[in-house]
Amino acid sequence: MKKYLLSAMAAAIAAVSANVASAQEITMGLVGCCADTHIFFSDTTRVITDLAKQNGVTLHFDSARETEQDDVTLQRKLVMQMINEKKAKVVLVALAKGGRDAHKQLLNAVKPTGVPLVAFTRLSTPQLLKQYNNFYYVGSDAAQAGTYQGEMILEQYKKNPQWDKNKDGIIQYAIVKGPNGEDNAEKRTKWVESTMKGHPELKINAERIALVNADWLPQPAKEAVIKWIDTGLIKDIEVIISNNDGMTIGILEAFKEKGIRDYPPIFSIEGLPNIVQEVIDGNVAGTVLLDRKLHSQVAYKIADNLARGKDPKDGLDDVQFIGREVRIPHRKVDRSNANQFK
Repeated sequence: MKKYLLSAMAAAIAAVSANVASAQEITMGLVGCCADTHIFFSDTTRVITDLAKQNGVTLHFDSARETEQDDVTLQRKLVMQMINEKKAKVVLVALAKGGRDAHKQLLNAVKPTGVPLVAFTRLSTPQLLKQYNNFYYVGSDAAQAGTYQGEMILEQYKKNPQWDKNKDGIIQYAIVKGPNGEDNAEKRTKWVESTMKGHPELKINAERIALVNADWLPQPAKEAVIKWIDTGLIKDIEVIISNNDGMTIGILEAFKEKGIRDYPPIFSIEGLPNIVQEVIDGNVAGTVLLDRKLHSQVAYKIADNLARGKDPKDGLDDVQFIGREVRIPHRKVDRSNANQFK
């Protein structure tokens, strides 16, 4: 059923996005984040840019970088430039890291203009949707992602009892987590743990023995795992849980650098092509797919509707809105189905 729904959503959005643009001149802005360094953001930028061209929309693009000291402050400046200088009727923004206060400041800056803002990824809290009536968010259900990740761990553990290296009937696990306080990181962590320990049919005894914040990035994750290796803690870790594929890249790099081939099973979230390939190759036990293309299509269609004065839900009958928020469903990816997502 979930597979059918995802396919139906993608087909519907592709169809409506192919409509011929009206004679009305439409200008929109797109403010990205680290599109030159992160495949999720580079892919969403490409899809939105292509859709704008297909629909005859003038799209102005600029981006913050992960190396900026205050990414959201820069994004706020860029968004206001799109509105004041480029006369954008709607601005799409791939939210940068920054937390609740920074995102609130962005909304407070845009609110007096009345220009709709369509954000995707990294919303610090859904409560911010109450801040501005012309603010829309396309994201995913972080609780679902964590739940799916936990279910994959349980399902595979039942088939691989040898994972319990010390034979104590308890899975000792380590978590490589995103930024503290960020909604996606907190919910993914909470729900993967609660699913492992509380699943009605598959639950197991599980003990967290390490947690590190790696800020969604490969290098901090790599450094953390190298420390686990150097201190000997890695010998006690039976499963590694990563909040996203970017950090999983760093985890794999750590084992490669140390020449370790027999390492604990790794479970991730995001479904980037290189990590899907690692699943196929048996180097990662599983990841939870976030459909980047569908994410982009929905965000673009909402923005296009708003720019043309239409109902933001127009042409999105198969998409579930919760107020002004859309959550894109996830998919479990393991070795049995990974070839479908290459």
